[in-house]
Amino acid sequence: MIVPRLYRRLLDDPTRLPLGEAVWQDTLIELPREERSRDRYHGLLDSASITPARQSEVTGIVVARALDAFPVAALHADATASVNGVNVPATKTLGSER
Repeated sequence: MIVPRLYRRLLDDPTRLPLGEAVWQDTLIELPREERSRDRYHGLLDSASITPARQSEVTGIVVARALDAFPVAALHADATASVNGVNVPATKTLGSER
């Protein structure tokens, strides 16, 4: 789940929603180590296909992409991941615990 808070100072218009690159620019949410090998995440609210990005030494989700259509995002890993060199199905929702 991506749920922004304290974003009002990023907006020039108080009636505007915090969507897209104009608001979030290059903001990246760092993925936990075990999630960095995922190929892709699927947006459950907008069907967006989001590929993790790398900025410097950080791998994560580009917020502008995840919050392009809605001001919140629920992401689900929908590709395989490589665990110790073995591809395994990804069935975990980002942020959920098993």
